[in-house]
Amino acid sequence: MSANNLERFDMRVVCRSAIHGAPYNPRQISEEARRKLRVDLKKFGLLGPIIVNERSMNIVSGHQRIDAMDQLMRKPEYDLTVSMVDLDDRAEVEANVLLNNQSVMGEWDTDKLAELKMAFPDIDYQKDLGFDQVDLDVMFSGMEEMSNIAGLFSSAAEPEEEDELERMKKADKYAEAKKKLRKGMAEAGENGDTYSVEHDDYSVTFVFNNNREKHEFMERIKKPQTERFLRSSVLFDLFDRKYDLRAPLKLARDES
Repeated sequence: MSANNLERFDMRVVCRSAIHGAPYNPRQISEEARRKLRVDLKKFGLLGPIIVNERSMNIVSGHQRIDAMDQLMRKPEYDLTVSMVDLDDRAEVEANVLLNNQSVMGEWDTDKLAELKMAFPDIDYQKDLGFDQVDLDVMFSGMEEMSNIAGLFSSAAEPEEEDELERMKKADKYAEAKKKLRKGMAEAGENGDTYSVEHDDYSVTFVFNNNREKHEFMERIKKPQTERFLRSSVLFDLFDRKYDLRAPLKLARDES
């Protein structure tokens, strides 16, 4: 390891059976996300090394990738180039969580995402980049002047072939919408409004004490248990007492 800089790892070739997943690893992955990861590995290969702690031979970062690799390789033994680090137990746990913590990975710049779509219209943001349509809808839902942009990311909205004139029209339409949005923001600022795209926040997260509470809540408001996002209208329905959250759950079921 280099003592004169921040690079604290060595690249080594190890046998797959020599490393193993950390038993405490708190990250989970859905079947759909696992499928997308396998597709990406088939397309691009492994573009970055798995990180392994030399002291425990636990995987620090890369559990899902190694799982996908195992399925693609279809054999228990194969050589793998890993980034080997030297961490004590506590540092290993901290690194494991930190390297996978979405809170420290930044947020998507929706302006730049839209600009990338204009620059590379053939890229399918769902099939090629792994976005879900609901993710795209949520990211753009607070931008009324640019509500048409979200549709550009839909797989069904983009034809396989499009002439250059149509692409230019879309680019001009986006530029105009963006200009209107920024003008509105500037006017809001002159009126004392603190609105800013950089700090635009149109969502709030409710945290339940346990899964049971969450499931009962979703059942009482008659929403699917798998629903990830709820519209703000649900809050107004609750305020108007459309749903009785204090009623016995059996009664809530009877009413549905």
